[in-house]
Amino acid sequence: MRRACLALLLLAAGGCELLRPPTDIDAEPRLQLHSVLRAGSDTVAVLIERVGAEAGIVRRAPVSGARVSIAGGGVEAALREAPQGFPSCALRFDAGELATPPIGAGCYAAILPGGVRPGESYSLAVELPDGGSITGRTVVPERPTAVQPAESARVPVQSNAGVGMSGVSHPVTVRWRAPTGGSRVRLVPTPGAVFARGGAIAGAGCQLWPTGSGETYLDGGQSAPLGDSLRFSVQLYCAEPAGTGGGRLVPDSVEVRLDLVAVDSAYARFAETWGDDAVREARASAGVTGAFGVFAGHSLTRRRIVLVFSPP
Repeated sequence: MRRACLALLLLAAGGCELLRPPTDIDAEPRLQLHSVLRAGSDTVAVLIERVGAEAGIVRRAPVSGARVSIAGGGVEAALREAPQGFPSCALRFDAGELATPPIGAGCYAAILPGGVRPGESYSLAVELPDGGSITGRTVVPERPTAVQPAESARVPVQSNAGVGMSGVSHPVTVRWRAPTGGSRVRLVPTPGAVFARGGAIAGAGCQLWPTGSGETYLDGGQSAPLGDSLRFSVQLYCAEPAGTGGGRLVPDSVEVRLDLVAVDSAYARFAETWGDDAVREARASAGVTGAFGVFAGHSLTRRRIVLVFSPP
């Protein structure tokens, strides 16, 4: 979405007629906050910025000097700006393995005693240096209960040498018991170890594209609203280690991590609509008052399966 908006703005600057008028992404910078509480983690973090655009380029300025606290589950933590020992500030929408940006100005973090608990309500309070305030509230979803496939299940895959891809010959059905409270469950498949020629190939890697009918894609994964099952197929492209030329590799098998990520429905709509650059409309906020952005929680359940390839 961000790239699309910037592309439209750049076309406008070049004199190309647009199908719709420019949006107020070119307006003055606005407060934006991003904070996602991850169930089971004892680290909480909040990113506060002023985000806008100038000549079609997104501009970000950290907000320093704020007083930030998060409370819930009978405990409270006062967050410090850019404390040493914290690797990052704000977790992305997915299972939390990626983070942006690194700890620095505008990033507030702390250890929450006892960690973030699924099913618990948490509140956010921010006092800005100019006298303004931001508040937030969220209930961290319970973890989904994975039912199918079983841990380490072996799934047959038909290799397709003609197009350089490999597709699942029989779509995988993932089933779970959804947590209560109106959360949505996202499926995030991630390829792992690659096996070929009778053993693991160190340095080899695969790209994976999930496909499925009628599902909504968020940040590269699939989301099923209030459901308890999802059928999906995948396409894979695997490559030899870079030191050996990095050419296409037809694997014997590939480990795939399946993360079932539960988020509240407001957060799901937020991520689906605007993503990281939610600077334009009031509805592009989830759990936050006084700023654009998101204060929310998520929880995940992880399963691993093995895709076993047969010759084309």
